[in-house]
Amino acid sequence: MDIKRDSPYSIFKKVRAYFFFLLNSKNRHGVHSPFVFDFIQNVLLKHATIKEIEIERAKLKKDDSFIDFKDSGQRNDRNSSISTIAKKSLKRPKEAAIIAQIANHYKVDKVIEMGTSLGITTAYIAKRNPLITIQTIESNKEVLALAKKKWEALSISNIESYHSLFDEILPVLIEDIPNSCLFFIDGNHRYEATKAHFNQIAEKSNDQTIMIFDDIHWSKGMEEAWKEILQDDRISLSIDLFEFGILFFNLRLQKEHFIIRY
Repeated sequence: MDIKRDSPYSIFKKVRAYFFFLLNSKNRHGVHSPFVFDFIQNVLLKHATIKEIEIERAKLKKDDSFIDFKDSGQRNDRNSSISTIAKKSLKRPKEAAIIAQIANHYKVDKVIEMGTSLGITTAYIAKRNPLITIQTIESNKEVLALAKKKWEALSISNIESYHSLFDEILPVLIEDIPNSCLFFIDGNHRYEATKAHFNQIAEKSNDQTIMIFDDIHWSKGMEEAWKEILQDDRISLSIDLFEFGILFFNLRLQKEHFIIRY
C-alpha cells in the first residue's frame, strides 16, 4: 500500500472534476468506435461482483484491530485500524469487478498490480481469471500479510506477491512480460512517479499491453500526469471512467480518447 500522494483535491474541486467528467462523457449510445462499444457491452455491462469476496471485504470493514501502517516513504510510525484502511483504500465492488473483467475479456496472460492494499481487487482478478498469474506489489508488510490471509480464505493460488518498493521490483517484473499483459497502477499517486512508471512500462509494451491508472482525478498532479500520458505516441486508444483510466497500446486502433460514464 504505497500511499505517497500529491495533495488531494478538496471536496469542492473533486465535485467540480466530476461535473466536468459528466459534462464531457458519453454512454454507449453516443459512442461510434466499434472497439469502445464492445468495451461497454462486454466489460462495463458484463462485470459481476463475487459474493465470497464481498463477505471478506465486509469482515475487513468491521475489523477494528490496529496494525503498523508506516509506509515506506514515511519517517514516523503510524497505526491505523484495519476497518479504516478498508474503507479508505479498497476499490468499490463495481470497480474491482470491472478491472477483473478487463483482464478476462482481453484474455491477458498476466496481470501486474502495483499496490496490493488488502488484496480485494487482487482477489477479484484472480477469481475471475483462474488460469493466469497475478503479480502484485505491496510496500507495507503487515497489510500484505492480511491480504495473503484473505486469499487463503478464498482458496486462491494464482497470486504471486512481493513485499517491495515499486521502483525496486518493477524493473525485474517487466524484464520478461508475456505478449499480453495488464498493468494496474494503484500506489504512488504523485505526478513524477506516475509519469516514471508509465514510461518504464511503455518501453516494454507491445500492441496487446493494457495499463490502468487508478485515481486519475484524485489531485492536480494526477490529472496533469494523465493528460500528458494521453499525448504519448505509444498510446492508441484511452478511456476515462473517472475513478480510473485505461490505456491501450494497439496501434491498429485509431488514436482517440473517450470519457465514458457507466
